[in-house]
Amino acid sequence: SVSAFLLNRSSDLEMIVIFLMRWSGNTQAQHLLNINYRQMGKINTKNTTDGMFMAMVKAAMTGSELRVKPTDDEWTQLFRMSKKHAVVGLLWSVVCKHKMPMTLAVQWASEAEQIRGLNGLMNDEAATLTEAFRNWGIKTVILKGQANTRLYNDPLVRQPGDIDIWVEGGKERVMKLLIEMGFTQPQDLKGRNGKNLVNYHHVHLPKNDRGEDVEVHFRPSSGNYTPL
Repeated sequence: SVSAFLLNRSSDLEMIVIFLMRWSGNTQAQHLLNINYRQMGKINTKNTTDGMFMAMVKAAMTGSELRVKPTDDEWTQLFRMSKKHAVVGLLWSVVCKHKMPMTLAVQWASEAEQIRGLNGLMNDEAATLTEAFRNWGIKTVILKGQANTRLYNDPLVRQPGDIDIWVEGGKERVMKLLIEMGFTQPQDLKGRNGKNLVNYHHVHLPKNDRGEDVEVHFRPSSGNYTPL
C-alpha cells in the first residue's frame, strides 16, 4: 500500500514530498502524511514551527495557499529546518511571497538560486553520460536524485546530490567498459591507489572537472539487476 511504502522510508522527507505532489486532493493524503511524520520522530505536528514547516512543504508541492505568519525567530527556525531536510529550493518557491527578515530573505534566495544552477549542471552531466554510453551502443537509466526531479512541479528546486546511472552489462562488463571509455583506471578499481571505488552495486567514479560525483550502477539497487 501507499502508506506502507511511505512508512518503510520514513527517514526520507523526499518520499513525503513526492507523495504530496502525486496524491494532492486525495482524502487520505493528510492522514497518511501525519502518520509518516510521527514515524519519523523528527517533526512534531503539534509544535507551531513544525506545523508551519509541514504546511510549507504541502503548499510547495500541491499549489495550495500558504497561510502562515511566522515571527522573525520562527522564520530563522524554518530556514534551518529547510536546510536540515534539504528542501531550501522547494520551500523558497512559496515563502518568497511572504514577508521575512531581509537578511534571511537574501540568504534563502541566494541558496535557492544556487540549487537551480547546480541542477542545471547535473542535468547536463547526466545527458552527457547518457549520450556517451549510447554512442557505445549501451543502454542506461538515470536513477534516484536527478530522475526524481521529473516528479516536481519545478524540476530545478530539488536539492541535488550525485548522479546515479545504471549501465547494462553486469559488473565485470561495466568495469571493463569504464576503463575502455577512459572514466577510470584498472588500478583504481582494484584499490591499488588507495581508492576503493567498487561496492556491491556500483562504481564510484573520481570527481570530474566540475566537482560532480557519479556512481555507475551495474545493479540499480542491492536487490535488483535491471530497471528495464
